[in-house]
Amino acid sequence: MRPLSAGDLGTEGAESFSLGEHHRHRFPRPSPSPEDKPNCEIDKAKEYARKRRSTYENLIKQIVAIFCSSWLSLLLPFVPAGFAANYTNLPQVIVFILNFIAIFPSASIVDMAMDEVMLRFGNTVGGLIYMTFGNIVQLVTSNLLLKTRQVEILKTSLVGGILGGVLLIMGESYFAGGIDRLEQSFNVSSASYVANFLTLSVASLIIPTASHLFANSTPENIAAQSRGTAIVLLFVYGIYLFFQLKTHSYVFNPEAGLYIKRAPRMTVKDAKKDTITKNVSSPSAVDSTGEDLEPHLSMTVGTITLIIGTVVLAFNTTFAVDSIDGLTADHASPSFVGLILLPFLNNDLMPITCARMDKLDLSIMASAGKSLQTSLLITPLIVIIAWIWGIDDMGLLFDGFQVASLFMAVLLFNFLIAGGKSNYLQRELLLSIYVMIAIAAWYN
Repeated sequence: MRPLSAGDLGTEGAESFSLGEHHRHRFPRPSPSPEDKPNCEIDKAKEYARKRRSTYENLIKQIVAIFCSSWLSLLLPFVPAGFAANYTNLPQVIVFILNFIAIFPSASIVDMAMDEVMLRFGNTVGGLIYMTFGNIVQLVTSNLLLKTRQVEILKTSLVGGILGGVLLIMGESYFAGGIDRLEQSFNVSSASYVANFLTLSVASLIIPTASHLFANSTPENIAAQSRGTAIVLLFVYGIYLFFQLKTHSYVFNPEAGLYIKRAPRMTVKDAKKDTITKNVSSPSAVDSTGEDLEPHLSMTVGTITLIIGTVVLAFNTTFAVDSIDGLTADHASPSFVGLILLPFLNNDLMPITCARMDKLDLSIMASAGKSLQTSLLITPLIVIIAWIWGIDDMGLLFDGFQVASLFMAVLLFNFLIAGGKSNYLQRELLLSIYVMIAIAAWYN
C-alpha cells in the first residue's frame, strides 16, 4: 500500500496537509540528552585549544620571520652592547662604533616591517610610508645635532642625506638591476617630477648662499631669508603630496602606459633552450620576477614591529650622535662624518632589492624620493625648529663645497633619467661623483 500524499486529499485536503507540514517543522527539535552535553563541551574545549595553539604557532612563525629576514640580524647583539657602552665609562669612539653597527640590524627590522605594511597598499602610498619611516634616522639625527648646537655637522649631514639617495643608492640600484639585463626602463614622467623638485631644493640653498657671497647680506637677513624659504618649501612639499596622491596619482602608476614596457628578462640559459618566443608571449613578460608577494606578518604584528624597531633605532642613533665629538677629535674630519658616515646610517637596501626585482620605478621613487623628502621636508622643518629654539645660525646658508656637490649630483641625476633607461655604465657615473665627494670631504 502506497503512502498517502497531498494530491489524494483534494484542494482542501492539500491545504490541510501543507499546514500540517508547516506546523510540524515549527516544532522545536529535541534538546540533547544529558549524556550528549559533556561531549559538546569537550568538542568546544578541543576547538578552543586548537585555535589557541594555531595562534601561538602563527605568532612564533612571525617572530622567526622578523629575526631571520636578513643576515644583518647577526649583528643584533650589538644593540644591547651599544646600550651598555653608552651607560659605562668606555671611550666615546667605542660607544660610537658599537651604536653605529647596532643601527644596521635595527634598520633592517624596520625595513622588513615597512615592507610588510607596504604590501597592503599600492606603490604610491607604500612609497610614501617608506620615505616617512625610512627617514626616521635622518630626522632623529638632525634634531639631536641641533639640540647640541653642532650646526655645521647638521648641515653637512642634510646634504649628505640627499647625496646618498641620489648618487650612492641610485647607483647601486642601477647595478643590481643590470646584473643579468642589458638595460631597464622606468616611468620617465614620475622620475622627472622628482628631479624637478630636487632642482628646486638646490635653488633654495644657492639663493641664500649667493645672497651672502655677492650681496653681503647680514646674518639677520640670511636667517630671515632661510625661514621664509623654509615655509615656501614646506608648502611646495604639501602641494607635491597632493599632486602625487590625489590629482595625478596615475602619473606615478607603473602600468599607466606612459613609457615603454620592460623587455622580458632573458638569461643565457633561456637563450640556449630557445625559449624566446615563450617568454615574449607569456603574461609574465612584463613582470620579470613572476612572483606573487604575500605578507608574512599580520597587520598588527607588522605595525608593532615597526614601532618598536623605530624606538630602538632612535636610541642607538642618539647614542651614536652623542659620541661624535670623540670621533671628530682625532680620527675623522667633521665634514666626512656629516657628509658620509651619518647619512650612511639612513641608507638601506630596499631600493636595490626593488631594482633587482625589475621594479625600477619603485626603486627610483624610494631612493630619489627619500632625498626629495630630506630636501623639501626635513631641511626646512629643522630650520623652523631652530627658529623656535632661538638657534639663528641654523639656516639655509651652506658652504660652497656642499652647494657645489649637491648641484653636480642633481644635475647628473637630471641627465640620466631623461632617457628613461638605466644600465651599469650610469652606475659608474653616479658612484664616481660620490667617491670624489667623499675623498674631498675626508681631506676637507
